[in-house]
Amino acid sequence: MARIAPLVIDWKPDRTSNVPVTEQIVDYMCHQVSSGVWPIGARLPSQRAMAEGFGVNRSTVVAAITELADYGIVEGLHGAGTRIVSNTWSLMLPGAPDWADYVSSGFFEANNATIQTINRMEFAPNIARLG
Repeated sequence: MARIAPLVIDWKPDRTSNVPVTEQIVDYMCHQVSSGVWPIGARLPSQRAMAEGFGVNRSTVVAAITELADYGIVEGLHGAGTRIVSNTWSLMLPGAPDWADYVSSGFFEANNATIQTINRMEFAPNIARLG
């Protein structure tokens, strides 16, 4: 099995930005993985080395790695380091779906008035609830 070259961190978060530093680091790492600069199977540097490379506290790096692990992009084993395990669908998870756009693009129209009436009448005393 060929050895993968160590990952290089040549970027620092913009402390003047309104975007939180942890989010900037997550975005940077997602971009590195999705663009193929950091390949699947590559081992991330130690948390201390990444903190030094990014110029942040180690706790900030831990928070970013935890978020990436939640998305399924990295996986860490105690004592074995953290590896990149995915670069596809999981990169799309941070964004929430735009349900209004999704519904409006479909064949059927949303029937908000009917849904509101059902919700309102659900607890009406003169209507028998069957479920």
